[in-house]
Amino acid sequence: MRAFFDMGGYAAFVWPAYAVTLTVIVLNIVWARRSLARSRAEARRRLQTQGQRP
Repeated sequence: MRAFFDMGGYAAFVWPAYAVTLTVIVLNIVWARRSLARSRAEARRRLQTQGQRP
C-alpha cells in the first residue's frame, strides 16, 4: 500500500496534480450551478414582467 501512495517516487508531483484537478472540477460544478440559478431567476423575472404588460 505504501508503494501505491509513494507513486514510484513521483508522489510529490502526482498527488498535487490530482488535488488541482479535483478542485477545478468542483469549482466548475459550483460555478455552473450558480450560473444556472441566476439564469432561471432572470427568466422568471422576465416572464413576470411580460405577463404584467397590458
